[in-house]
Amino acid sequence: MNTIVAIKGDFEPTFPEADSPGDRVPGRQLGELVSSGLRKRGFEAEDVAYEEPFFVTRCRSGEIEYEVLSYIYWPDKRDRIWAVECSPRLGFIPKLFGRSEESELGAILGAIHDILKSEPRVRKMRWFKDLPAEPFAVRRYALSPKADI
Repeated sequence: MNTIVAIKGDFEPTFPEADSPGDRVPGRQLGELVSSGLRKRGFEAEDVAYEEPFFVTRCRSGEIEYEVLSYIYWPDKRDRIWAVECSPRLGFIPKLFGRSEESELGAILGAIHDILKSEPRVRKMRWFKDLPAEPFAVRRYALSPKADI
C-alpha cells in the first residue's frame, strides 16, 4: 500500500525567524487541512501538534491509532513539494498471528486522498511506498493509495 503522498501545492511556505516563538518550519496549514478533513469524514482526529519538523495528527481508525505527518519536503521557492504520510502501526508479531490493518489504514489513506483531491491549493499529487528524492521527476508513481506502482 502506498502510504506517502507528495504534493505540489500552494500552502504557506514562510520559515519564521529563528528566535520567534511557535512553529519553526512551514506546514501547519497542510496539517490543519488534513486534520479537519479527517474529522469531517468521521475519524477521531486530534488537533495538529508541532513536532519539528512535522505537523502530527493522531487519528483513530478502528482499534488502531495512527500518526499522520504533514510537512514541507522540498522548500524550493518556485515549486514547493509538500508531503503527507501515514505509516502502518502493526509490527511483525501481530501480523504473524493473522492481524491485518489493511482496512483501517486504507480508510485513513483513502480519506487523505479525497481531502487533498478536493483541495484547490493542491495542484498535483503522487503516491509512493517510499518517498524518492525527487518525487515529481520522471519515474513510476501511483495516483492513489491502493494503486500499484
